[in-house]
Amino acid sequence: MMTRHADGLRLVLECDSETAAIWTWNANGLANKIDWLLEAILAVENTPEAILITETHHVNDKRIPELFGYQGVHSGSSTRSAGVAIYVRARRHYTRIELTHAADRMIAVLQDEIVYIAVYAPVNSSEIEMREQFFTNLAANIEHVRSLGHRKIIMGGDINAHIGEEVNSNGRLFY
Repeated sequence: MMTRHADGLRLVLECDSETAAIWTWNANGLANKIDWLLEAILAVENTPEAILITETHHVNDKRIPELFGYQGVHSGSSTRSAGVAIYVRARRHYTRIELTHAADRMIAVLQDEIVYIAVYAPVNSSEIEMREQFFTNLAANIEHVRSLGHRKIIMGGDINAHIGEEVNSNGRLFY
């Protein structure tokens, strides 16, 4: 079973009689919205086990904003084109997984035998080489996680996928 909350934040996965909420969110700037995120968490009955966030617009050398009841990790720069974060429940231990092909667009953590990967792919109007490199790196990172013996992987974020042909604002054809 998979449901989606009206505000686009909530994704509920049901596996073997257990239900876990995993949220993925394109924040478009995290620091000014952390109170809103906490309100969203408090408003639901099934609080998320993990929150995968893209477009954090957060400077990498600073800690991401604290979120009551959660521990967070971040990767990326303060630019609009990058920045990903993962918040996981604070009551359980987690480990950040160092990705072999990480940039400012991917991050992974392990908690309770589940690896959460947050990704933010380049937009379709980006150079094709940049998009291809991102997906090559993503495949290599997933293979790296599997080589560490992890089989339960949940990936979320903004894939910026597009199906079909379209012309972007610069008149370039992209798929």
